[in-house]
Amino acid sequence: MDINFRRFQKTSSRFCYSIKQDPRMLRRTVKTAVLVVLMIASLICLIRYIVASQERIFSRPSWKFDKQKLCSKEATGQHEDVITGHQLPSRSDLCTLTIHQIERTYANYFNNIQTICGHLKRFGKVKDGGWDVCVDDDLVLKGHCLVYSFGIDFDFSFDDQISEELGCTVHAFDPSMKTDSYQRSAKVWYHNLGLSNFNGTTPEANWKMLTFQGIRQELNHQRILPDLIKMDIEDWEWHVIPEMLSSKALNGVKQFLVEFHFSNIPEADTEEFWVSKFFLLKEIYRLGFRMTWITRNLLNVWQSRVTGKDIIGCFEVTFIRRL
Repeated sequence: MDINFRRFQKTSSRFCYSIKQDPRMLRRTVKTAVLVVLMIASLICLIRYIVASQERIFSRPSWKFDKQKLCSKEATGQHEDVITGHQLPSRSDLCTLTIHQIERTYANYFNNIQTICGHLKRFGKVKDGGWDVCVDDDLVLKGHCLVYSFGIDFDFSFDDQISEELGCTVHAFDPSMKTDSYQRSAKVWYHNLGLSNFNGTTPEANWKMLTFQGIRQELNHQRILPDLIKMDIEDWEWHVIPEMLSSKALNGVKQFLVEFHFSNIPEADTEEFWVSKFFLLKEIYRLGFRMTWITRNLLNVWQSRVTGKDIIGCFEVTFIRRL
């Protein structure tokens, strides 16, 4: 022990002597130490991001499709009002489509809007993270608007800007960030909660999940509804929206912003994968919501294993409903 201590003393003395002889050596040493610390911090952040991304992937809900049940007489025989505007085929017609026809229907549907917004404005980043909102007077009342924002991934650019410019109260939700709930600003709150079709926790990541009605109760919002809902929840939308429709949670909501994910998974080779999603899109339309803006996420493009054609796997859609 004494020998090691004497060696340390000798090394320290030599280092101090070298600095006295060459003061620039101290600056070089400090710069090197700062660079090492920054590299370690960057590596830690990268590891945390990778872990969080993997948790978001593994925490996605599993898929179960049953075409016979989807396309039963009870499901397809429901009365459908005669409607105008760009719309999907009837339920019974959808059930007869082949994969080739389905892929063409899908591409065509998300290439057309269904209604016009007088004043559309983007809030948040120009690239991924920002969202297009219809700020017509009958849809957004400045200073008296409530926004629920589901899916943040550490990017609050949309939430902060819509609060600052329109005076909206914003409640942001994302359990994957592993950050305690807190108030960001005078009108923006972050909640360590996830939106789901059940109340409980996910088995993989142990995230706290609540239904839309459960979240309203958590916030003591039973008597008020958000004017705008933004949803980017990595495939969970296909499970959450049906629950919201069945519980009538969207009744009264004027604007619905959703990123729809059409994941490149083996089930995407089947008709029932697409039919189930088309049925849900038809239900959103039936409730009165119309697509007024569509953004294609060209970073998510995959090749169909059936037709060999490229498929855009993500669309950010702005629905509006004039009550």
